[in-house]
Amino acid sequence: MVVIGILGLLVGILAVAVIPKLTEAKNKLEVKQVGDLMAGFQNIAADDAKKRKLKDKNIKDTKGEKFYEAAFKKKLLEDGLLSKIVSLNSTTDSKADKAWIEQDGGEMPPTACRTRPPRRATC
Repeated sequence: MVVIGILGLLVGILAVAVIPKLTEAKNKLEVKQVGDLMAGFQNIAADDAKKRKLKDKNIKDTKGEKFYEAAFKKKLLEDGLLSKIVSLNSTTDSKADKAWIEQDGGEMPPTACRTRPPRRATC
């Protein structure tokens, strides 16, 4: 009985003290990821060769997921940023590997970058 009481106390302490700290740390890391993405975009603005690639008609008119796909394919954004376009708080998306970038005709997995919430099936 005493052991169960001690375990209950430990679980209570964990829920009150540790879990909020972990959530706060995760949110701070999310902000850091967005900062890294912004640095990648600033790198494009500072590099004349990348700016010329950005004017390519295949990239110029793209938006959302297709823009990120083209930016990684054309090496406008570094491969290391690929894992940072997925939110740490996402329950439906997952980080993609870099294999699709080198493949001819390879496409970014749909769960690797979603600028809109996933569609839900309607009955």
